[in-house]
Amino acid sequence: MVRTESGCILKGGDMSTKGVHKALVFVCALLLTIFVLPGVAAAAAPQKLYGLEFLLPATTLTGAPNPSYNSVTGQLVPPVEVAVKFKNESPPSVGTSNIASIKFVVSGVVITGVACPRGICSFDTSTNTVSVTNISPPVHATETFVVTLTVNSCVAAGDATVPLSSVVVSTGSQVDNGSPFSSYSKDASFPLVTTLSDPGKIFTDPNNAAAGISCGDIDCGESFSVANSFCTSSVAGDPDCLTTVRGLDTDGSCAASVDYFATNNLVTTKNEKLHFAWQTDSFAAFAYKVNIPSTTEPYLQLAWLPKNGPPIYIPAPYCNVLVPATALPTQLPLPSPYGTLDQDVKLNSSKIQVTSLPGVGPPAVGSAIVIGSERMIVTGIGSNSWSVQRGDGFTTKATHPAGANVMFTALPTLDQDYKGVPYAFTQQQTSAGYKVGLKAQMCLASPLLDNHDGTWSGWIIDSGDGYMNW
Repeated sequence: MVRTESGCILKGGDMSTKGVHKALVFVCALLLTIFVLPGVAAAAAPQKLYGLEFLLPATTLTGAPNPSYNSVTGQLVPPVEVAVKFKNESPPSVGTSNIASIKFVVSGVVITGVACPRGICSFDTSTNTVSVTNISPPVHATETFVVTLTVNSCVAAGDATVPLSSVVVSTGSQVDNGSPFSSYSKDASFPLVTTLSDPGKIFTDPNNAAAGISCGDIDCGESFSVANSFCTSSVAGDPDCLTTVRGLDTDGSCAASVDYFATNNLVTTKNEKLHFAWQTDSFAAFAYKVNIPSTTEPYLQLAWLPKNGPPIYIPAPYCNVLVPATALPTQLPLPSPYGTLDQDVKLNSSKIQVTSLPGVGPPAVGSAIVIGSERMIVTGIGSNSWSVQRGDGFTTKATHPAGANVMFTALPTLDQDYKGVPYAFTQQQTSAGYKVGLKAQMCLASPLLDNHDGTWSGWIIDSGDGYMNW
């Protein structure tokens, strides 16, 4: 009797012929393949794995608050520290799976410095690529390795990322002379986080963990140069410099200061974006002056739709009122009140009674006004009332109480772009929510100015957490 590895028993006395014996051997060999080889295949599965977390720590390496803000102005004091944490997720028994070098790209922020333990770290300013080589001792299984970066300015939530496609983790002292690792996302204690995030939320509220770096807080009527360690104020058209102004809210109120955020990637490469956003106030209105690096006049594009997902751009519309690109913050066409309602406005009223502010005349016939969130067109000015066309720009007609502010708005409807070309939206733009006649949430408030230094400047009005591209 012979017992095989697979458990088959062959009894010589039962074999009447050699053919039967061969058949039984074949069957046992087949069973051996079924039961033994899967274990061999499993042993050959990928064993070099890494995890990654991109985080905004609450303190710097020296223990200082991070980010830091000016105690008087409330504005950001750059640079800011961010951390890219790597974990060796390889099984501990695999001795050839130690991490000795790493390379990755950071998008959305500009790197000014890098620090890493027991390795040689550097960064390429032209591509925002970070390299860490010669890590010694290497990062063993289950160990974490933290690369700390300093970045130059603020950034809107969701804009700062480490694209997984850019990450190279290797066993070699240089990333190109060792065996590569694969990313791993199934470690509940170390979730894969490639968007800059709040470390306190990646476990408790992962859907809202994306972190921005606030530029500071700003009240109505305040103006600041957005904090950026690369901004050179002596250069008129420096793309790293971004001036921002907050006006009255579009409904004429201004209850409190808001945190604002700006992702300024205009200086990096052509077709990078500017993203301006703020928290808590859906009626807030801003203006900001951009300096676009271009030797020829740029073709400006804006985006505020869709509300969720990547921005879909359209050619910029001009505002209803234009100012020079050299205009001062106090000269910008931000929301301002004509006066207040004398009496309630019913849902279908076509006339409103307004008490004008001292020294403020009525709007011209054909002008747009805003009450609450409803846009109206003034069709006539009488001695006691104004005639209006309700619900303009696809806004919703609503009742309005006596005392509500009647506001000037520079925001146009989407009829033609700033080059005078009538809008004809693509399917993608239409799906995002744009349509002819829609009330714009952004507009170009000045003709673009050639600074004769390889840059062009212009003012933008924004009431919609907007993006700018060119």
